Amino acid sequence: MTKSRRNDIIIFFLVMALATIGYFLFAQFANYTYESERHIQDLFRAKMWSIIIILLTASILYLKRKSDIAPALAVLMVSLYFVIIYAILYRGTEYGLNGHWGDNGFHLSMVRKMMAYNYFADPNIKDFTSSYPPLYYYLMALFAKLLGLQAYQTLKYGYLFVFLLYPWFIYFSWRPLVSRRVAAVISVATLFFAHRYLNYSAQVHMTAVLFLP
Repeated sequence: MTKSRRNDIIIFFLVMALATIGYFLFAQFANYTYESERHIQDLFRAKMWSIIIILLTASILYLKRKSDIAPALAVLMVSLYFVIIYAILYRGTEYGLNGHWGDNGFHLSMVRKMMAYNYFADPNIKDFTSSYPPLYYYLMALFAKLLGLQAYQTLKYGYLFVFLLYPWFIYFSWRPLVSRRVAAVISVATLFFAHRYLNYSAQVHMTAVLFLP
């Protein structure tokens, strides 16, 4: 067996281990309130899972460090990391960060507009910045309709949608301008150093970041 073939087999089992652990954490702990003791236990499990995925990712990237697919693997692992972490963090609640208040109320009203008016509503409000992109609310409304979600649930499940696709948007936006590895570094760095702002204003953050390339 060649070294490359052996590495591919190892990577397959590492990714399967990652998916299995992530699914176990997501699926096995439910039916409790957000502030319950079980949720605190989930937070601890999330921290442990974070350590595991970092080690798995480092191992995979080391094994494929000379391969052309290594940058895409890095983006994939970061995407999976945030999707599963946020799924765990928001177990036990139907809302996203901070519930229904502040900016979340505005985001919710925009999603409801898109759902009610067949996606052709004006997403802007008088005296508000134009950096709120209608495409984001259109996608959230479409996302809710396809999965049978209520509009308010997009405040939570929208995070998973964003983190699933956003790293790839960044990667492929930069790819025509820089090498694969540089594009992957930009994508990974953006997600890790700026993800806290995605909780509050995902659409504003995406508008700013995707505008650059």
